[in-house]
Amino acid sequence: MLKISYDWLVKKIKNIAPNLFNRFSLVSLLVICFFIVGINCRSRIYTKSKPEANNKTVSLSPLTPRPRPVFGAHFNFADPPNELIFHMVMKDKRPILAKALRDAGVEDLRISFHGYYSHLGHQQSLKLREINKLTNAFPWIPIEVFISFMKDFGFTCVLGVNVEEGPEVAVDLIKHFEKAGALNLINSVELGNEPFLSARPWTPEEYAQKSAEIIKALRPFKVKFAIAVIVGKDNNGPTKIPGDEYCDRTLATLDPLIDLKTSDDIYGAVHLYSRGVTPVAIDQFNSIIRKYSKMKYQLTEYNIRLSLKGNPHLTNAYAMEFARKLNHLIMSPDIVGFWIHSFPYHAINYWTDGRSATVIGFSDDKLKGEDLTPGWHLTPAGRVHYFYQSLVWNGDILGFYEQGDVQYWVINSPTKGKLVTILNDQKEALESTFSFEDKKLKVQVNPQQIVCYQLDTAKEIASLDLPY
Repeated sequence: MLKISYDWLVKKIKNIAPNLFNRFSLVSLLVICFFIVGINCRSRIYTKSKPEANNKTVSLSPLTPRPRPVFGAHFNFADPPNELIFHMVMKDKRPILAKALRDAGVEDLRISFHGYYSHLGHQQSLKLREINKLTNAFPWIPIEVFISFMKDFGFTCVLGVNVEEGPEVAVDLIKHFEKAGALNLINSVELGNEPFLSARPWTPEEYAQKSAEIIKALRPFKVKFAIAVIVGKDNNGPTKIPGDEYCDRTLATLDPLIDLKTSDDIYGAVHLYSRGVTPVAIDQFNSIIRKYSKMKYQLTEYNIRLSLKGNPHLTNAYAMEFARKLNHLIMSPDIVGFWIHSFPYHAINYWTDGRSATVIGFSDDKLKGEDLTPGWHLTPAGRVHYFYQSLVWNGDILGFYEQGDVQYWVINSPTKGKLVTILNDQKEALESTFSFEDKKLKVQVNPQQIVCYQLDTAKEIASLDLPY
């Protein structure tokens, strides 16, 4: 097997000058728009606890404990300035990238090849881009670089295979993971990316048939799979097929091919944006999918905005809205993981060389002074994401309650016992008594603040301020 040194690879990459392109093209906007069409946006919270509340007291009954979802991010390696690639291949920068991901609360990477990267090589990648009518230009790197980075620094991944490359190529890809002793790092194998929005395009029957071939070929490796699903009434995508119909026809074709009804190795790959970031969207998926499968969902892309023009994610107001809406989804028992779109271009962090930054437009007047120190930077939403992943949602879920602009939730932390967290999105301070099981807790939370208490000791152990 050919061995490639990091120094050689860095040299080759630096000789490549990928053409810049508009990451937010009309096609990209169509992708996002299509996902929110038809979503019923009436809010519903999956508490299933029996809260009793008045102006000063909230009493919450415990749920049956269940694990919290995975916190991940779409690992966007194919857009300039390609810092993810440069950091992965340069030995001295690999720990810096790993720390940036950890600091943003990212534990799982969505490595989607999107029809523009093939592990078989640069020339095959160019052919894929031509087939899929994509313009992404980036320095090609071996799949071993991705694998070694995850293995060395303890990340897992949703691995997106190109359905158009077929089962033999998919098997070859998985064998690279097997050879590296890294099969356990694959959270799921995601079958393509948004086939219903591909310029190729894919009919639901062709997508299902090709996916079934790959699933059958990879099942001996004991990996799980994520099938692209969609809902919506409009037919403004390339196939002119409404989302609801596309989803139904995909599953109707897939069901007899892989015995979908009894399969326990299949997830639905869901993308939610803007007003679609609500548990009601999951109800709409269930209304179609439950006819065929009991699959749960991986939100392999999500964001609370349709467009991030103006870089709202650099503000506390966005972070507080993000915190509240993410809580609603966390409480949906059908969701097993979230991959925010994307790292390092949207929402939770950005990279800068001191002049330009990986935000919309590559610059923003809100970035001043320390914000432009070369390297990786958390946004306010990134602070929320880390706070959630590392502490206040890091344990089995025991209860949740929302009262106006205030949210309460309880988890059983693996290291700190039962934790009670209160989110106060009011303009006034909150003083109340919280009761859970046989414990009572007096809480004081400032305006636009999230505070975590240890239930047994009644001590405040952490807080996050998001004034706006």
